[in-house]
Amino acid sequence: MNRFTYASVFILGLFSLRSSTQNSIQIFANKDNTIISDFMSNSNGEGPFVYVGLSGNGGIRRGLLSFQVFTLPTSIVVDSVSLTMNCTKIPNISSDTFYLHQLTQHFGEGSSSTQQGGGAQAENGDATWQDAYYDSIDWNTAGGDYDTTQLSTCLIDDFGSFTFQNTSIFTQVVQNWLNSATDGLNLLLKTNEQNTHTLKGFASKESTDTASFLTIYYHTTSTNILQNNSPKDFLIFPNPARSNQAIQIQADQKITSVNVYNNHMQLINNYIYNTSNIVLEHLLRPGSYLFEIALKNGAKIQKNILIQ
Repeated sequence: MNRFTYASVFILGLFSLRSSTQNSIQIFANKDNTIISDFMSNSNGEGPFVYVGLSGNGGIRRGLLSFQVFTLPTSIVVDSVSLTMNCTKIPNISSDTFYLHQLTQHFGEGSSSTQQGGGAQAENGDATWQDAYYDSIDWNTAGGDYDTTQLSTCLIDDFGSFTFQNTSIFTQVVQNWLNSATDGLNLLLKTNEQNTHTLKGFASKESTDTASFLTIYYHTTSTNILQNNSPKDFLIFPNPARSNQAIQIQADQKITSVNVYNNHMQLINNYIYNTSNIVLEHLLRPGSYLFEIALKNGAKIQKNILIQ
């Protein structure tokens, strides 16, 4: 029997080690901030809360979130998407519908920090009610430049985790973002801004509680993956592997590169080759990884590897 194992045409469940054709990833916000209508030069770039809603005196708070991915595997098609936020501070017990919008301009996160909903004096690079970046770039419209189309809504009335569920427009916005792969996904969270005492504080990325994250369900198309000119014989082993083991890759033709992605879809290693037999001695920490192997004939193979 040939010592190589044939690589299946479908891609294994990415980062979940399941044979379903649908995969998922979670991406945490890399920036967040609060802009404040009644203290227009205040911000909360490094504070533990992102505040949204109306205070008792009618001051508006809007939350800003930014998500970033770096290098992505090819041919990702988004099936659905959701945003989960953790409500950890409620100055007034109330319920209100919260609305998610796409920002049309980038925003900053400086070093301002407070636990209070009124914010602190903005520092250089902070977003404020008037500024996308304090003291350098203004919003075109005070309160943030955003598309008025609602991506999703969520009724929030208590402490705990709340999810903005998938909609077709939310999916399309995330698909466009992933297709560009050069820009952050910037979001704005607000209420109808009619009812006072609706202020909520959500865990920021500086909080010790779980911060906001996107969950993206997707599949990968077969375009350029294991095409007709794919190798008849291909082997990558061991899988699962221990953290102190090297990974070996063998094919019946030359391998030109190997990309290794972590479970945040970030490229962590890139290797260039011109050989059909590879031993990767760069040891990986325990976790799930995606290996994308490019062959000299243009075919690509994606394989999920579990390091124990």
